[in-house]
Amino acid sequence: MDLLGHRVECPHCGYKYTVEAQAVPPQKEKNKIKVRQKSQSARRGLRKKKRRSYSAPTIIILIVLIAVGVYFSLPEEKHFTKILENKTLFQSKLAITPSPSVSKTHDFTQMPREKLEPFLKTYCIECHGPKKQKGQLRFDTISWDINNNDTAQLWQDILDQINSGDMPPEKAEQPHKSELIITLDTLTKGMLRARRALTDHGGEIKMRRLNRREFSNIIYQLFGFDVPLDEIPEDGEIEYFDTIGSEQFFTSNHFDKYLKLNRKIVNEAFRHSIAHRQKPRKERVEPEKGIIEKVLKQRDEIAAKEKMLAEGKSWQEMGFAEYGEFKFWKDSLPRQKKWLQRTLSYPKFKSGMYLTTLRTNTSIARHTDIRADYILRIRGGVVGNPLPIRQVALIQDSNGTRATVGLRGTPENPETVEVRFRQSMGRFQMGLTVSENLPPSTWGNVTWGDAHLKRLQGNLDQYNALWIDWLELEGPFYPEKKSFF
Repeated sequence: MDLLGHRVECPHCGYKYTVEAQAVPPQKEKNKIKVRQKSQSARRGLRKKKRRSYSAPTIIILIVLIAVGVYFSLPEEKHFTKILENKTLFQSKLAITPSPSVSKTHDFTQMPREKLEPFLKTYCIECHGPKKQKGQLRFDTISWDINNNDTAQLWQDILDQINSGDMPPEKAEQPHKSELIITLDTLTKGMLRARRALTDHGGEIKMRRLNRREFSNIIYQLFGFDVPLDEIPEDGEIEYFDTIGSEQFFTSNHFDKYLKLNRKIVNEAFRHSIAHRQKPRKERVEPEKGIIEKVLKQRDEIAAKEKMLAEGKSWQEMGFAEYGEFKFWKDSLPRQKKWLQRTLSYPKFKSGMYLTTLRTNTSIARHTDIRADYILRIRGGVVGNPLPIRQVALIQDSNGTRATVGLRGTPENPETVEVRFRQSMGRFQMGLTVSENLPPSTWGNVTWGDAHLKRLQGNLDQYNALWIDWLELEGPFYPEKKSFF
């Protein structure tokens, strides 16, 4: 067909033009060159699109196969751990019981209407009744039969609000203290019964929120630092077990606490993600340096006051503020002199510290990085042959006991033991105290403590069991692998 003079359209790019000559060479017609260039690029684009459409399913299948291979290459006990590490914070950390739509039908619990309805009508219906529904809550039509999780959650919210003092509001009429106690007790007992009924699944294990230990461990895996257990919402325990699903329930109060805590965790993580890592260094404490001067000063003060007492000086002239203070000093004088003489007679008194009633502990402190570990070293030994219970050193900080460690060696041949520590979030000063592993009242109550130690030791030296040469704190030691965050 002769196309000369006709208007035609390119089948590839849609470009329209008029045929002015037959068999025109491409290099002489700029318009024709553009048309052919556009057609070629369009064809290349189509070929690329086709290639991408075929490669996408292949990539997806490859990823699935790799994930399955990694999953089955792990030991069985690690499967759940890996799943937790890849879950988001709220999905895996704050798991709650399934919704009523997927749960079984349970026996319901009836709340004591005759006890609770007068309280609700007097203090709650005005803001949560037919005229007002603050927070979209209405109590005049509330169900008194708790047969599903939604109703239980509503009653739990009422209990939380009254218990926290948010209801009734400050401007509203306030219930009497006795009335409030009865209402809270009734609500608490009713919710306990309802919780048992709703969580009775006939032996079937249900989802629960993580307990304190689990939550803290997962935060460490994600962010590289621990969360203080006392800042995590309390565990529900049954006979000292903290993994019972029926007690690890989740309420709006828990949600508020976890939300506040998680914001604090994220802020801490951002701050430490850009902080540089410090080089390890050692700090050492020689505990006897402060004790020698103290004991010698106390010995001289006792001698001076005894001299004044022998000269007939009054208690005012001896420097006492009141007679009771003087009498206490005089009554305890024999015991103090005995402690001083015994302490000064110890052979290693000037090269180490004996843990006695004069100085029951020694300590060491330094600034720390919550991302790192620190090693505490204790060099010392056991004095004589005390009972095994008294050969153990107790290590504490402001939050309680951190560790116990048995000392080896003797004052003549001391040995070094070490313990590894890590500080929790928000605690940047590590202050560790080392003492004998005895109840605080043993040293606090001198008379009772003396008798207690005598019963423990019999004819042995009941005043001393441990000798400390020095304490050393070294760090920080960072993990080789950085945290996920």
